[in-house]
Amino acid sequence: MIIDFHTHVFPDKLAPKALSELMANINNIYKPVTDMTVAGLTRNMDNWNINYSIVQPVVTKPSQTLSINN
Repeated sequence: MIIDFHTHVFPDKLAPKALSELMANINNIYKPVTDMTVAGLTRNMDNWNINYSIVQPVVTKPSQTLSINN
């Protein structure tokens, strides 16, 4: 059994912008392996034989905590 214990996903509408901003913040030194959507994560899990993925939320300000956790 393989468990990926640190993944990130965003709602489909927010994923492109979130990915773009995250890449800009790290000066594009890494190549993303997903489009940051649940569908992208699921596709990678299937391709890499990952049984479970634990999603870690990304909070950029305290006011987001409740809605992101929900």
